[in-house]
Amino acid sequence: MEKIKNILVGSKSRYNIAVEMNASRICYVAKEASDGVFEPISFKDGLLTIKAANSIVAQEIQLKSTQIIKKINQKLGKNMVDRIRFKIENI
Repeated sequence: MEKIKNILVGSKSRYNIAVEMNASRICYVAKEASDGVFEPISFKDGLLTIKAANSIVAQEIQLKSTQIIKKINQKLGKNMVDRIRFKIENI
């Protein structure tokens, strides 16, 4: 029986899904860093898109965005997230 890690590594190169796997990992780390305040939606080219419950929450996140980005990048071990974009929706 083949280990799942080996399957994923092989699939990653065969099907070129490395970008999607990386984006998924970044969203997962961002969700951990969110403390339930926001919900990560997507990541592409250094831009993390998140869902905020309302404009007040989005404004608070905007004020703390530098610290949030730093926290996410520290957990990732590299500087992957450059900026945050907001979508206002009920979560």
